[in-house]
Amino acid sequence: MDAITAILTAVVAGATEAFGSTAKQAIQDLYAALKQHLQEKHPQAKGSLEALEKKPDSAAKKESLKEDLQDSGVISVRNISITTIIYAVIVLLYQPAQAFNDTKQEVVPNSIGVINSSSGSGTVHLRIPAEEYLRVAKVLGITSDKLGVTQKILDGLLQAVEKRQVPLDKLDSTLTEIAKRYQELLERASKFTSDDSEIKSILEAAKLALEQTQFDKAEQLYNQVSDREVTAIKAIRQEEQPLQEVREKRMFTVAEAKFANFQLNEMQLAHAEAAKYGLQAIEALPAKYEESLGNYLNDTALATYMAGQYNEAKTLFERSVAIREKALGKEHPNVAQSLNSLALLYQVQGNYSQAKPLLERSLAIREKFLGKEHPDVATSVYNLAELYRVQGNYSQANPLFERSLAIREKVLGKEHPKVAFSLNNLAGLYKAQGNYSQAKSLFERSLAIREKVLGEHPDTVLSLNNLAGLYQAQGNYSEAKPLFERSLAIQEKFLGKEHPDVATSLSSLAGVYQAQDDYSKAKSLHERSLVILEKALGKEHPLVARSLNNLAGLYQAQGYYSEAKSLFERSLAIMEKALGKEHPNVAVSLNLLALLYQAQGNYNEAKPLFERSLAIAEKVLGKKHSYTITIQKHLNTNTAGLENRLKVRVMEMIADSPIKKIGVQPGDVLINYDEKPIINTENFRIIRNQEPTIGKLKSLEVQREGKTIKFIVAPKEEGMKLQDYIIEK
Repeated sequence: MDAITAILTAVVAGATEAFGSTAKQAIQDLYAALKQHLQEKHPQAKGSLEALEKKPDSAAKKESLKEDLQDSGVISVRNISITTIIYAVIVLLYQPAQAFNDTKQEVVPNSIGVINSSSGSGTVHLRIPAEEYLRVAKVLGITSDKLGVTQKILDGLLQAVEKRQVPLDKLDSTLTEIAKRYQELLERASKFTSDDSEIKSILEAAKLALEQTQFDKAEQLYNQVSDREVTAIKAIRQEEQPLQEVREKRMFTVAEAKFANFQLNEMQLAHAEAAKYGLQAIEALPAKYEESLGNYLNDTALATYMAGQYNEAKTLFERSVAIREKALGKEHPNVAQSLNSLALLYQVQGNYSQAKPLLERSLAIREKFLGKEHPDVATSVYNLAELYRVQGNYSQANPLFERSLAIREKVLGKEHPKVAFSLNNLAGLYKAQGNYSQAKSLFERSLAIREKVLGEHPDTVLSLNNLAGLYQAQGNYSEAKPLFERSLAIQEKFLGKEHPDVATSLSSLAGVYQAQDDYSKAKSLHERSLVILEKALGKEHPLVARSLNNLAGLYQAQGYYSEAKSLFERSLAIMEKALGKEHPNVAVSLNLLALLYQAQGNYNEAKPLFERSLAIAEKVLGKKHSYTITIQKHLNTNTAGLENRLKVRVMEMIADSPIKKIGVQPGDVLINYDEKPIINTENFRIIRNQEPTIGKLKSLEVQREGKTIKFIVAPKEEGMKLQDYIIEK
């Protein structure tokens, strides 16, 4: 594969919400190779290329690069402009990553990221216009007074989120966060001064530019400060004056100016550019300012993570821990913050064994320094609980989730949004354990808090969906359906009818109709969901693959095996291409395709798919994870089918059902239906679903205490709860 083809392949793989560290690293390496090649062969393009990296949304800088490349004789490759390739890669590398900091870990799963395309080649993704951000901000009640800034500042912040294409359901939290960053930057600017009258004058001008939302001008002025100080330092060195203290003071000013620009770019969500300034600040800072260095390292590590540079972030976090331990002692809250951040990075990378001791140590420091009922302690307890949860270790996660909830209720009050979040997560854990009654109580309480405090808000949608999902898991479809419908209505109001999040709600509602055997309505909703996702994200996005799985599952339930197989295979191909062949979502797709074969009794075809799915899950999730255990059970069932040890047993009879009345009992093993062998529970269910409501009576043979008993049943006659039963060797 040549360099250009490799880059194009990486772009396709990367242009997804699930743009993982491996794919991103591949793109970074390939882009670096292409950049080096261009700079060596066409040096006149270097300046415009680096300018575009700093401002990837700038049409002027893109055009400048295009002109330089054309002047160099570089036209196109395979009818695709080199400029387009570079631009696509830069946009990918400079997109914001998932929110990641010490106090914002308890965030709902990411909504769909939107990646922009500047040309007609490839997939064109929907861009959220500025007026849509204004509309949603108005609906959410986001005002300058609420954020503690002027209207002019709010307008500037809205421009920043539009430029970075922040998901609409994250608008409220993102604006709150960057407004806080703006206030911190302004406070820093107010204290930033110099004994040098010229430098002092520039600093005052930079502060004024910040107040007037002239962010580019402020950035230029802070760069002027650092440039002038560097020039002054060089002059001192040239004169060989023994003025070490003066040099250090000027270098500190250089570092602070660079860090001001770090904060300025972070506030505008320009994480990659911010990280560059942070590294420059770290390099400039004199060694004696250890506490400042610890802060620089920690904050720059966060920005580097947000830019998708996980390995670089890991190195910076590790340095931050070491410096803070040296400067502040091993039990300082700032050390706990760095430990927590490093642990969460390990967790994101799947290094659970390395994350656990760091989270435990961070928690111990906070308990000792802040007391056992501080909000930061609640966050540490939550993070440790979440680590146990993702590993499937529910027994250890449970008491920690409960403790985190108790702290927040006591400290923040029982109707605080963070309490609602804790309730939601604990309820989810109860649901995963099958404790539906406790889960229901907590989901309902979480929903009530969010409705009261937030109104029609994305977090309220989350609570509606979770409660509806619980009802659905219990088979209580009449309760689930109106909640899903209400969730869908809120999302359509906020996001419009063709937003990817709306597609997800459509799929959830389709699941209810499918469970009620209303296949025509379910099919219509699944198909609408798929059309929305393909239009918004392109036909090779992982969420499109998930939608294909949903539609395939509907076909499978109706016995349309060939149609289901085609969709499951397409979904698997998308997941492998976009996420890599060892991603957990690939394990899910393999498992679903294997289950399709298993439902048909094609155990030989299912076996290698189950085995590959299990291998991925064990490697990525661990052997104790709930999904790994589920795949292992499916494989065991399949093995029993291969060895003719798989039977279908009646677990429970529904009271007053026709089948109970004719004499079928719990414990009966189903042998034949309509003179044909019963392969497994899923196969029998699908056969019954395919029957007409009115038709000829059929025979059902069961085995009871070594005897075979034959019953005559009507089509689709229900009343039995069945389970696959494995005869032990």
